[in-house]
Amino acid sequence: MSDVEDLKGRWIATSIAILTLAGCGTTKTVTVTTPPKPAAPVASDQDQAKAAVADFLLESVHPSAKLCDVVSQRTIEQRTGLTGDAALAKCRENADKAGQAGRSGNSLPRGLQVTDVTITGTTGTVRATAPGQGGGTFRVVKESGRWKVDSTAP
Repeated sequence: MSDVEDLKGRWIATSIAILTLAGCGTTKTVTVTTPPKPAAPVASDQDQAKAAVADFLLESVHPSAKLCDVVSQRTIEQRTGLTGDAALAKCRENADKAGQAGRSGNSLPRGLQVTDVTITGTTGTVRATAPGQGGGTFRVVKESGRWKVDSTAP
């Protein structure tokens, strides 16, 4: 039995018990609750790594502070020359300035696909290709439970 079926079964049993008890005595109050929502399926590491590269590519074309959320801390520190929170703050400041200045780079190529994910532990690679334009391989690292693009990975 799946978790969803189990939750539905519990909800139905609880509802029947409440309705049955509601018929006892002089009170005729009926309480019905909404069944709990099943937990969202957890994406695989491969899917999360692909999403990180796709987000990185989109943010590279239209920069905002969100760019710094999909790049590893090591990469941010390497690029800013700062460490810790100061590096992250500088990254966000620079990305916002680039976006506001209209430095949005080129548009993403038509037919761009993020594919070919290889994960080994907390590091991996993701390939992005576009028809007629070749492609590139992005290194990724899992940091605090999230996959991020990492230019410093070996």
